[in-house]
Amino acid sequence: MFVFLLAKINEQAIGKNEDGEITIINEYITFNIEELINLGIYTGKTKNGALTNAKKGLYTCYQKLARLEITMSGNMRVDKKSKKESLQSHSFLFSKFFRKGSQVRITLQKDGFFSYLSYDFFTIIPKWAFKLDNKAFALLKLIFERARFETKNITDKDIKAGSFSFNVSMRNIQNTLSIPNEELTNKHNEYIRKPIEKAIEDIEKAYENEIEIDESGNYEKSIDLQILVKPKRNEQAEYKETIQEFLNQYIEITLKGQFADFFIKQFINSRKKGQKADKPKEKLSYK
Repeated sequence: MFVFLLAKINEQAIGKNEDGEITIINEYITFNIEELINLGIYTGKTKNGALTNAKKGLYTCYQKLARLEITMSGNMRVDKKSKKESLQSHSFLFSKFFRKGSQVRITLQKDGFFSYLSYDFFTIIPKWAFKLDNKAFALLKLIFERARFETKNITDKDIKAGSFSFNVSMRNIQNTLSIPNEELTNKHNEYIRKPIEKAIEDIEKAYENEIEIDESGNYEKSIDLQILVKPKRNEQAEYKETIQEFLNQYIEITLKGQFADFFIKQFINSRKKGQKADKPKEKLSYK
């Protein structure tokens, strides 16, 4: 739900002011509860049952998020010579929840950090992601967060190819999916390997169901997401991979199509801003 709300905030509440600065342009977001059901966030045996579950679940979720406090801290200084000043700030994210029938309105906290956060990449997370179970969804969310972080490493070759790749370590996946440390359990296959492999498989299966074959019978152009486990495993039947070897591997993510276009566009815009900032100012001469 938090990812869903962040996407809604980016779509409805964040924009640029007259000075071109990112800021809050709308104090609240709205959506229909049926959207949550259509996405698969809430389900039920009947439509009315799903609607009831969504109403109860959404309010319970909001109560938890309303108490979620964000703390930011750091140092601020005007220039290299000036003294550093330590800053620490606290803020809640939401201030009011209102529902009439199936229509929901959530008001944002005025002193929240929404205008400082960069979460527009949440809007590119595919809608089928919300049908995944918690671990698979957490992994897909991690992939897109890493993609946002790895945007700075995009090359001209990637731009020309319209795709880019990056790695996510198994250790990172282990921590993100709340998989127990191998030292805390002897059931490595049951509690570590299988949950990670299942999360990867669930994402691949859900994604494959979304692939559409074009008129020429070619589906390659429709593939926007590819996951490969590396390095390649030892295929010998008698070889048993240790849990340490498994966790020392990584998955290679390749984004193409709309996914790659989104992040490549972000990179190009960021580079343009950097070039503009680095451009030397013209010297003024007075006669």
